[in-house]
Amino acid sequence: MKVTTGNGVILDTDHIGAKNANNYARNKEVEVIVAHATFPDKTESYVILENNQPVYESTSLEGIGVQIDMMTLNKRYEALDKLAEQAQELDMGY
Repeated sequence: MKVTTGNGVILDTDHIGAKNANNYARNKEVEVIVAHATFPDKTESYVILENNQPVYESTSLEGIGVQIDMMTLNKRYEALDKLAEQAQELDMGY
């Protein structure tokens, strides 16, 4: 899908690089959308959107992949942290 933003940026999720990055994110269970962005001055990059808001931009797919990996690790850390809090609450009950 191609969308043009109000400031003239074309976001394309059908671009082959964006498709690959979206598949990578989906396999990592990270709920984001990656789009190839073409700016009015014709520069290009990839943008990660979370809740329809841009959260990261890179001119390389490698940079996008690293960011997705970091988001994956953060998600796992948050899940482990929540489990640790629950375990601590159970321990306090004894």
